[in-house]
Amino acid sequence: MFVLILSVELVVYELLNASVPPSLFLPRNTHPNPTCEGLADMIFFLSPALSAYGCSFEDNLCIWTQGAEDDLDWQRRSGPTETPNTGPAGDHTSGTGQYLYIESSPPSVKGNVAQLKSLLLPPAGEKGYCFSFWYHMFGATVGSLKMILKTTDPLSKTTSGNQGDEWQVVQTHVTLQKVHQVILEATVGGGAGDIALDDISFVSGPCPASVIKLYGHGNGLCNRACTYYSEQKYRLAALVSQIHHITEMKGGVYVYMTPFFFFFLGGKATKRADRLVRTIFHIL
Repeated sequence: MFVLILSVELVVYELLNASVPPSLFLPRNTHPNPTCEGLADMIFFLSPALSAYGCSFEDNLCIWTQGAEDDLDWQRRSGPTETPNTGPAGDHTSGTGQYLYIESSPPSVKGNVAQLKSLLLPPAGEKGYCFSFWYHMFGATVGSLKMILKTTDPLSKTTSGNQGDEWQVVQTHVTLQKVHQVILEATVGGGAGDIALDDISFVSGPCPASVIKLYGHGNGLCNRACTYYSEQKYRLAALVSQIHHITEMKGGVYVYMTPFFFFFLGGKATKRADRLVRTIFHIL
């Protein structure tokens, strides 16, 4: 069996400070001795009209705004929240970045609401778009988090109660053919009920069908024995599936699969997907 190793560099496009997952790949030089300490990040390039709505909250709220008629504001934070036994230990992506959260301890009281609002979005178009975000709801008295698609006939989805001490993802395929607004609304349940948000993303087309966490095998040098496996113990090369985007976060690298792309990936992992990275393609 022969292994053809191709090297590409991915240029990261910063769109209005939005952290956007990628789909534009630009081949550059070849690197004969790559390492495979992890999977590299990828950047999906989207049209600014849609991608600009995404946000990682590293520098600010991007083009999102606080609700004007609610009770609380979302706060940006790095590291754990102030109240013990609730809230995340760090942000979703690396554990050291910024995220948004509501502080549920006094002076907040049960029933207080905090809203985060997008600008108005145009009709979703023929294929629609995938709206996703990561949330953390951990604590004995966690309230609720509601995602609202505001139109003349609003649609909503609510998650309530303790969801465990981990970041989780929500993905929604939006097909609304009218102007609309996305609102993320958190409600305080009690003093041990911090709720956090991170990494909002808008990607054209349907949402990925599955999320697979990958980890590497080998001695650190990419050679014919350097292979990646999924959590289900399948060889990545045998999945015969396509990659929608890759997100690196604390605890692993996650690959989002759709029917659009087909790549085998290696390369040295980077801490964030906001800089120039190199990705090694392994075709077995």
